[in-house]
Amino acid sequence: MRIGFEVFDENIRNNVLRKGIPQSEIYRLSEIYRRLKKNNVDVEIIAYVLFGIEGVTEDEVIRSVREFNKLFSGVIAIRYKKYLPHHPQPVRVSKQLASFLEKNTLLVDWGEEDFWELKTKINHGEI
Repeated sequence: MRIGFEVFDENIRNNVLRKGIPQSEIYRLSEIYRRLKKNNVDVEIIAYVLFGIEGVTEDEVIRSVREFNKLFSGVIAIRYKKYLPHHPQPVRVSKQLASFLEKNTLLVDWGEEDFWELKTKINHGEI
């Protein structure tokens, strides 16, 4: 199972990114995961962490990766891409953060691949 927590810090996750996921939910899922593993259930829970976004410092990205790695099977890091004008701005990613992510996550999605484009207008019943 993969879950887009985006960041470990509850304030940033819910007030900046507006995820609406309380810290208690992270710990509840971690406890479920721990119990399943203890009972030899073959399950993985992977946390998504967002980076390169205004409002989430590189130090907080690093902290998030470390904390989620302790609680779950691993982390996938996703580089933020702005899709709508009202979304936060992307920010530059340092070489230090890039190196840390490459070494401490299962996968880093740099956002360089083709992606689906979401249309924002409805024309003649088409989305």
